[in-house]
Amino acid sequence: MRALANVPENEPENEPRSERQMVHDIVVDLLVSAFEVDPGHIRDDASLEALGLDSVAQVELADRVGESLGVDIPEEEFTGQATLKNIVESAERKQVTPS
Repeated sequence: MRALANVPENEPENEPRSERQMVHDIVVDLLVSAFEVDPGHIRDDASLEALGLDSVAQVELADRVGESLGVDIPEEEFTGQATLKNIVESAERKQVTPS
């Protein structure tokens, strides 16, 4: 299994992670692996635009996150000034469980 990006080094791997952290890690992993975003630039308050995603990439990210989590997240929640924090909160509202 590939390690997820941006997991704090001091977090024990065998400790259960919160749903929020799992969703966060999935989105970060997609940003890094599919969109080649530098992990050092990813912050919860950085907009997708600031991370270098144009509107087409933002829609593609919405599709990939929804597919990874098994939910439908409206593309509008990924456009404009959407941040990683916004996306994670949106997924939590849908009570997602990563597959």
